[in-house]
Formats: sequence, structure tokens, C-alpha cells
Amino acid sequence: MRRRIRYLLPPVALLVGLLWILGRPVGGSFTPGPLLEPVRGLYATARHATPHESDVLLLEGMTSPVVVDMDARGVPHITAGSDRDAVMAMGYVVARDRLFEMEFLWRVATGRLSEVLGRDALAQDQYFRRIGMARAVHDQALRTERLTSDAGRAMGWYAEGANAWISSLTRDEYPFEYRLLGFAPAPFTAEHTAALQLFMTFDLSYSSGDVAYEQARRLLSAEDYAALFPEASGHEEPIVPASAGAASGGQATSVSGALPTHQTSRSWRPGGEAAPAIGLQSLARGYIEGTGSNNWAVSGEGSASGKPILAGDMHLNLSLPAIWYEIGLYTPTARSYGVTFPSVPVIVEGITDRHAWTFTNTGADQIDRYLLTLDASGGQYLHDGAYRPLTLIPDTIRVRGGEPVVSTLTYSHHGPVEDTPFGPVAVRWVGHEPNRTLEALWGMHRARSHAEFEEATRQWDSPMQNILYADADGTISIRATGYWPRRQSGEGLLDGSTSDAEWQGRVPFDELPAWTNPGRGFLTSTNQRPAAAAGPYMGRDWRSVFRSRRIHTLLSGKKGHDAEDLKAYQADVHAVQADYLIPLVDTLSGLDPAGQELVRRLQGWDRRMTTTSRAATLFAALADTLYDLVWDEPVFMDIPRPHFVRMFAEPGEEAPAADPVWFDMVSTPDRETFADVLREAIRRQGPPDDVTPWGDVHTLQMRHITRSPALRAVWRENMSYPGWKETLSPARGMQATHSASWRVVVDFSDGPPRAWGVYPGGQSGNPFSRHYDAHVETFVSFDYYALDLTRITAANDTGEQDAQ
Repeated sequence: MRRRIRYLLPPVALLVGLLWILGRPVGGSFTPGPLLEPVRGLYATARHATPHESDVLLLEGMTSPVVVDMDARGVPHITAGSDRDAVMAMGYVVARDRLFEMEFLWRVATGRLSEVLGRDALAQDQYFRRIGMARAVHDQALRTERLTSDAGRAMGWYAEGANAWISSLTRDEYPFEYRLLGFAPAPFTAEHTAALQLFMTFDLSYSSGDVAYEQARRLLSAEDYAALFPEASGHEEPIVPASAGAASGGQATSVSGALPTHQTSRSWRPGGEAAPAIGLQSLARGYIEGTGSNNWAVSGEGSASGKPILAGDMHLNLSLPAIWYEIGLYTPTARSYGVTFPSVPVIVEGITDRHAWTFTNTGADQIDRYLLTLDASGGQYLHDGAYRPLTLIPDTIRVRGGEPVVSTLTYSHHGPVEDTPFGPVAVRWVGHEPNRTLEALWGMHRARSHAEFEEATRQWDSPMQNILYADADGTISIRATGYWPRRQSGEGLLDGSTSDAEWQGRVPFDELPAWTNPGRGFLTSTNQRPAAAAGPYMGRDWRSVFRSRRIHTLLSGKKGHDAEDLKAYQADVHAVQADYLIPLVDTLSGLDPAGQELVRRLQGWDRRMTTTSRAATLFAALADTLYDLVWDEPVFMDIPRPHFVRMFAEPGEEAPAADPVWFDMVSTPDRETFADVLREAIRRQGPPDDVTPWGDVHTLQMRHITRSPALRAVWRENMSYPGWKETLSPARGMQATHSASWRVVVDFSDGPPRAWGVYPGGQSGNPFSRHYDAHVETFVSFDYYALDLTRITAANDTGEQDAQ
């Protein structure tokens, strides 16, 4: 009886919460009354929450029946006689579980939320239209549809399956968000897939830093700029160290000369590039340096078994339903298990009987902004001594409950044009370029050797990723893979009046930072600088420092790693910041009794940000206070504040690279040293009595995919969670919303691989389903599910036949 009550309470609480929100706005001025209907409302949502059973599918267009085995966690295992049939079935089952998520992300990326949510979504739609997302999605979908390869045709196969599910639905069977918001599902098209790809490229590469760093270059001396925002530093452990001798070649040079004068255009509405603030908690954030992922692998030289072990955890926004969907696909040409994004017709991070791979974001600078010089009319811009006309494109956004909003989008030959405090700027971004990543993924699954896998990844374009590979033959390798622009400089605002600053193609694949079978026995990436050696400009101010140092310490600190070790490293919450700061605290004099007690507690602390640790709470407060006191100069109101590590000397150096003048507190007439500022930071903590455990103040939040507070009843939040900013298991902020979105460990020790994985959430998008948040407790506890890989080596039950 107690077990029945346990599983009954969440749906009851959810029902109460949904009934409460029905009278509240969800991003638009409309009434979500249909959910109150006794048959077509919440009851229908609950009725359709029953887990799906295993079945045999024979959809129109399939050449033979497809077996869909559903496991206890709601993971479909699809066995088909052809790639076409498998991908059709994939589209069908993913739409069955995640239809609203598929449509929502398509509408976000193409600026079409206002059509169903009203004016509250207009600012976000205008932003995505203005930066060229909608146009790029349209162009990419057309390019892919024209492909004659199986990878290109897969988008159509997937759409057939998804639309078969959509067409089978009656109105009362629509996912609850459709009935809450009062609209019907749109047909699935190739644009849904292109939109998902482009949105992830946006999230992982669309940086807004050019304008900020341009401001920093103008406000700081050249010496201060180089010290506070260096292109490379000794604090980080590069993916490919100088000792590896495998970094990309070439020599970077900088554009010289004064920036051009400029004039604000009269042809477009000023908007800058600030993300809009709307009721849906805007998704228009783009890439923020310092967020990312982890992966590492040990070779036979570093493992207890003499065979490779691979681990990965991709750090993304944690949402419900989850961003990942777990699935197995088994056809005559490929047999794989892994996770995919809803709307993508192939497994993204996968495991086969021969090999496996994981990703981290490279974080390379894949976007440039060109300051334009306009003529008196504002309709032309100077380029190579002549004026070229700006391209004006009429754009209309349909708005639910209101009149359509008509505007004009402005383009140069570089890309979309936007206003900044410095004047009109044209944007060149890899997201606007042709993207063959889908073709790369298709080939990666079908590779039977490391050489074939490398050949497949030559087609990877964006987002640029560090692809870590391991196989049953004993090979481990990593490569920073994708479209890395070759240019003189990508720093700040570039001179748009000359072609000298333009991209000169891309860095060739064979020159990308890579390392295979290192003698040290391990490879790792944590979004740090890919290579130590000089090469074409890749970016500056790399902020993923502490994770790179910590995993290097763990992997180099012992031999004979096993799968349990790699799982433990994914749960590691050691604060490397404490390794820098506490030794300086130990030597500090002149503290009052409260300060001395704080130091004593920190000296006895294990430096781990665990939920039960009170010292972790003390340290986080002290570190944040110190950071605020050091970088308190008014100049940092207009430019990024330097990374925490810039307060400290690089390994082997006696003093920080930063000028000591930065350690002076502007609020006092005295000239303070770093020790003075640290002493003041300790004083401001007060007596360390009755300190709250870290897990009471540091929690995890998983929001609904819309991020709408009106749907808070279907969020999961206030979960005690360990970690901090830049711990290996990351959890930035006191209410963390980003962390590992999929943890996986793959062990090749016993022939066919064994693997364990978990993602926060569940397979279903229906909040009444037990598969909606089934994995949350396991995820928060840092436990894993054993992944069912039995079918990756089995023969198809449906009969072998060639891919159609």
C-alpha cells in the first residue's frame, strides 16, 4: 500500500498544480480552458501516460515490418531490415514521446513562437530572425533535401515516421502543451531537423563577446588586456600539449591599423544583440564561455584491463522533457545504441560493437563581427574602396491575437547586420554556412576502424566539437573537429571596409588539433584551449581552467583505472579554486578571532563541494567576496570581469601576470595588496557559526522546456546538489540549471563493450508518465543504468536486406 501511495502522490500533486496554472497566462493572452474538459482535458493527458509496449510497426512507405522493443525505462530498440524503415520508425517513436519538444525547438530557432504564444514571444522571435537563424534553417533544410545520399534522405524518412504519428492523433490525444496553449501540431518537415542542428550550433558557438572585448581593448592598456584576457596561459592543461607535437600548424597575425569611422544605418531598427527578456525566460542566450562538457579516455596503457575505457558528460541546460532521447537502432548497415536529439534522424553520441565516441564543445571562436562604414544614405557600406548596397529583406511575424509585425532584415555580404554601441556591425558565423554534420554522423556509425571513423568526421562542420574516440582494437584518439575559420584575427570588432580581415576558408582537417594513442595513457577535454602550440587564431580568454587541471591530476595520478574510477571522476566535486586560495589563507596574519576560526575550518576541509559540507558554504562565500573586491574597478561595469584564476600566479611563477594595481580596493583611500584584500574578504564573512550545509543552499532546477514559470508544476527543483562552478561535476550558480545532460562510461575490457549511462529526466514528454522524470533521482545520486547493448552484436530478426 505504501508503494502505491508513493507513486500516486506525484500525479496528484501535478494535477493540483496544473489546475492552479490553468487560470494564469502562459506567454499569451488566451485561456487554456480545454484542459478542464472532463474527457479531452487532464484526464486524457493522464490516460495517455501509460508506457508504450513493444510492437511491430508497418507504416505506409516501409518495405518490411519493424520490431520496436520497449525496455523497462521506455527506451525503444528498433530492429529493421533497412535504414529507411529504421529511421521511419525512429521518427514515429520519438514523435510519440516528444512531439511538443520537437515543435517548440523548431519554433524557437525559426522565430515562430509568436504564432502560438502571442506578443510575449515577439522579442525573442525578432532576435532569432535578426541574427539570421530563420533564413539559415530554411537554406540548410533545402540543401539537405537535395542530397542523394542516405544521410540526406534520412531527413525525409524521419519526417514520414513523425507525420505518421501526428496524423494518427485526435485532438484529445495531443500532448498537454498543445491543449493548454490551444493549437494543433504542425507537420514535421526537414526544417525541424535543420532548426535543431542550428539551435545547438547557436547554443554552443554564438558568442556575444566581440563587442565586449572590443570595449576592453579600448579601455585597457595593451599590457593589461593581454594579462587579464590572455590568448593562452600556464594555468590550463591544453587538450594537445606542446609535448605531444600534434598541434595544428600555421602562424596567427593580427589586423593592424585604426578602426574605421562609422555611421549608424537608417535602414534597420536598432536592436543590438542583447537577448530579449520575455515571460518564457528567453532561450536567446547563445554561447557563454565556461559552460561546456567533459570527456576522457584511458588506453590499455592506463587501464587495469589493458583495454580502453571511455567516459563523457555533456553539459547543457537541464530541462523536462530532457534534451536527450535514448534509443537503439539496428539495421544491416549499422547497429548502434546511444542518445539523440528529438528531430535528428541519427544517434548523436553512440556506441557500436567496435567503437564509441563522446563530445565536448571546442569553444573556438566561430563568429566574427565587422564594423561597417556607411555612406550618407545609410544604405551602402564601404568595402575595398567601393560602396556596396546593403540587402534589405522584408520579414513578417504572425502574432497570435494581434496584427502581424512587419520589419526589415538587413544583410551585408558577411551576413546579418545589427547595431552596437560602436555602430553597425555585420556578423559572419559558422551557423550561416552549409552544414554536413548529419552526413558525418551517418558515416561515424558505419565505420569499422579508426581510419574510417576519422574519414567520416571530415564532413563535420558545426558546432565544432572535441570528438573523443575509443575502440575494441585499443585505439583512443581526440580531434577538435569542425569549421574552424582561418583568418588573421577574430578578436574584437574587425575592419569591415577591407577584405583583409575576412575568413580565408577553413583550417584543413589534417591541421586540426589531434592526438592518437598518447604515451601517457589518457586523453581528456573539458572545453579548455585545444592546443598549446601556436596556430591560426582560435580564441582567447579560455575560462575552462579548473576542470582541465583536476581531471589531469586524477588521470595522471594512478595507473590501472577501471570503469568505476571513471564514474567516480564524473561525480568529482573537488574545488580547484581552493587549491589556489587556501595556501594563501594559511599564511595570512592580522586576523580577528572570527577570521582565525574561518581559516581553521578551511584548513581542515577536504576541498570538496559536497551537500553535507559546511566548509564548502564558507569557502564559496569567501571566494565570491574576494572576487568582487579584487575586480571592483568601474571599468568592469562595461567589460567582462577577468577569470578567478587571474588573481593568482601561474605554476612556476612567483607573482600573477596581472598588475598589482588591480588588487587595490577603489572604495578606500589606501593602496591595498592582495593580502589586504583577502584579509578584508575574510573579515566580511563574520563569525562562522551555524553555517548552512552546502546542499541546503545549493540546489538543482530542471525547468519545463518552455522555461515558463506558469508551468512550474511540471518542473523539478530544490534538489540538493553537490558541485560548484568549474568542478568536474559542474553546477554553476546557487540554483543550478546547467550540468551534465548525459553521463556515459563505455568499457572495452571484455570484448563487446559494456556501458553505463544516465540523463536527468526520462523518455516521455508527458508529465503524468512515470517515464517523464524517471531518471532524476538516479542522476542526482550519481548512479547509473546498465545500458542494454545486447542487440549491437545480434542478427536482425526482421531479415537482412539492403538499405533502401
